[in-house]
Amino acid sequence: MTNKPSLLSQQTLILSFIFTTGLYILLATYVNYQDNIVWNNTLQQYIQNYNTNALTPLLATITWIGDKRVLFVLLAVVFLWLIYLRHWRTAILWLSNGFICSALIAISKITINITRPEFLIEPSTLGAFPSGHTALSIAVYGFLAFLIAQKLKPPQRYIIYIGFALLISLIIASRLLLHMHWLTDILGGSALGLATLLLSLFLYQRHSQ
Repeated sequence: MTNKPSLLSQQTLILSFIFTTGLYILLATYVNYQDNIVWNNTLQQYIQNYNTNALTPLLATITWIGDKRVLFVLLAVVFLWLIYLRHWRTAILWLSNGFICSALIAISKITINITRPEFLIEPSTLGAFPSGHTALSIAVYGFLAFLIAQKLKPPQRYIIYIGFALLISLIIASRLLLHMHWLTDILGGSALGLATLLLSLFLYQRHSQ
């Protein structure tokens, strides 16, 4: 039996999608025309004042969890599992969610070539904006949390959402503490990841079985 989502839920999702998309465009436009953003430098200087070398191995492990190679493996495994369960629409939407987000990250990094922080511990030739780890983690882990939570009762759902939110937050924090990104990169990645996730949730609920 098909459970149709409420009109309010659909409206909330699409309005949130429009808002986050608009926010991402504004951030992308802002950083593209600003050579030196004061609050980016201020935060990086503040982090630099604290010696986080002892935490580097832990931070590297956390940031690895948000690496696109790890997430692509996760995408493939869950996709095959959904195909095995014959959830065709969900499988296609799950895969599209990850690859569309990844494609938008790549396009943005090419068109908005922002230099990474000068304190960068691990050199990278890729542009800084937006944070790919942030965007892809929100899109993929966020959608995975949603799919898992659908099979649980409300109290257990909150545990899943909080657990995945904590994981995503740690990944985001690791990117800043490892000097891999500016704050604007994190904000841009968050907006892009949320926009992709919200659109996927909107489409999922629209065709939920």
